[in-house]
Amino acid sequence: MSAQQKPLELIHARNLLTCVSTPAFLVDQSGDIVFFNEAAGTVLGRRFEETGSIGHEQWRRLIGPFDESGDPIPFEQLALNLALRRGHAGHLRHKIREAGGTVSEIEVSAVPLVATGGGFRGAIVFLWPAGEIDAGNTSCVQITLDDGRVLVLDAGTGIRGLGLALAASAEPVRVEILLTHLHLDHIQGLMFFAPCFRPDSEVVIWGPASREASLEDRIARYISAPLTPIEVRELPCGVSFRDCPTTEWEIGSAQLRAATVTHRGPTLGYRVSEHGRSVCYIPDHELGLGGPLAELEPDWISGFELARDASLLLHDCQYTDVEYAEHLGWGHSCVSDALTFASRTGAETTMLFHHDPLHTDAMLDEILAGARGRWRELGGADGGLTLAVENAEVGLSAGSVSAQA
Repeated sequence: MSAQQKPLELIHARNLLTCVSTPAFLVDQSGDIVFFNEAAGTVLGRRFEETGSIGHEQWRRLIGPFDESGDPIPFEQLALNLALRRGHAGHLRHKIREAGGTVSEIEVSAVPLVATGGGFRGAIVFLWPAGEIDAGNTSCVQITLDDGRVLVLDAGTGIRGLGLALAASAEPVRVEILLTHLHLDHIQGLMFFAPCFRPDSEVVIWGPASREASLEDRIARYISAPLTPIEVRELPCGVSFRDCPTTEWEIGSAQLRAATVTHRGPTLGYRVSEHGRSVCYIPDHELGLGGPLAELEPDWISGFELARDASLLLHDCQYTDVEYAEHLGWGHSCVSDALTFASRTGAETTMLFHHDPLHTDAMLDEILAGARGRWRELGGADGGLTLAVENAEVGLSAGSVSAQA
């Protein structure tokens, strides 16, 4: 007699986990691990194909987790328990014992697996290295307005930590997400954004219009099988999708503008203003296609009016000048063009953003040192140039901005 087929949600979730490089576990409603991917097998010191499912008492004996004193953490206090019993995403930092006895400090995220028609099938658990400093996450910037309203610019992997912080509140969450474009590195965090899995959350997603399909339909290509275990229409939160207006509009106490910028595919830059202070966000932007940037008239420079006299400019600096020669037309800027753009637009403070995935922390330090020298040559003020790093925060009189590159 054949074994009973697993619920379809678990099957789709397993397919998803086989495609990710982060250690990930699929846990059923009883707390048993019913699948783990290759990266998680490295942590456990065994392959799923060799061991199969692992009961919750067994995996806790294998890896913990433990608190700072080395004592086992009760199951009721685990992020997994929050996902399984309450249907909320959970996040904790603690220690585990890896294969060979090595004790490591990690961050754990648990996301509930929603069943078709309601209820929960289990949870997906991800393990993340603790203490990342400069690079690591893809684009996500939080803007907190004076009235406490939260705007989120892009939904890269940086939105995971933000979502867990927002979901920790007992109050209903309302958040506005403004997508510059729909390349995967700017939307891949949506499936790990905890408020999306809370029925009392309201999530409004703004993005560039397209003749091809609605914003919802285009995002649904990502939040759907076989890439994810659920569909957009199955998200428990209240979610709506809106094309960005072609004229200025308001969200709470802020005035917003969006403008098309040079990148591959429909792409926007944003300017958010409040009480005379402004943030301009242009993370994916190729400035070097129209000729020498220092010689072009402002009306021939993509994004110029959007960035003019901004209090804070976050701008693409993906390539060094040497690297850019081999990436012409890829949609990103070199450091020198980003600096020239910032200087010419008169931005008060510039944060170099959207680092190349191959740039190590040491390389970024070198890039920043060289950029500061060039910035001074352009007449830039000391302190007017910085580098986007994980959880960097810039305070403005109208609120604060938390940038995650």
